[in-house]
Amino acid sequence: MITAIPMNEDRIAGHFTKALSIAFINEHGTEISRHANPALDTNCTGKQQLIELLLEQQADHIIVRNIGTQMLGRLLEHHFQVFQLDGRQPDTLKPDDIPVTALTEASQGKASPNHANKPEGGCGCHHHDDNPATDGIVRRCCQQDAIHAPGHSACHSSGNKSGHGHGKCCHS
Repeated sequence: MITAIPMNEDRIAGHFTKALSIAFINEHGTEISRHANPALDTNCTGKQQLIELLLEQQADHIIVRNIGTQMLGRLLEHHFQVFQLDGRQPDTLKPDDIPVTALTEASQGKASPNHANKPEGGCGCHHHDDNPATDGIVRRCCQQDAIHAPGHSACHSSGNKSGHGHGKCCHS
């Protein structure tokens, strides 16, 4: 059994996707690996990379302090068992010794204040495409094949990162 725990240095992070790293702990409480959190300060692509990291590291359980409804729903869809820390920072990272409550429904996560502003299925960055070749399809810049409105370069190019991690378009 492998448990993933979002960490800020030597403490369990306050929020799953805002953790500096993800520690992978075996059933004896031994850290077997630690990886930088790919979702930190990124868009929905980083959140998908975080799920891929959890799958790659063969995590079965995830222990969090706080998690959003959307991410919790995605984790549950991937059949991860997600648990919320009860109370204060534990003295050990041995999974069986950490007081937790099982999270079994996405609604048990925290509602995102930014999610209501996002278009359905999008990450919050949308551009209206007037290109007849795409039949007016609106693409989101977190998609690999993003198409942007005239005058907009790719949002997630190296020089333009404002708004990341806040559920907003980088053109906001």
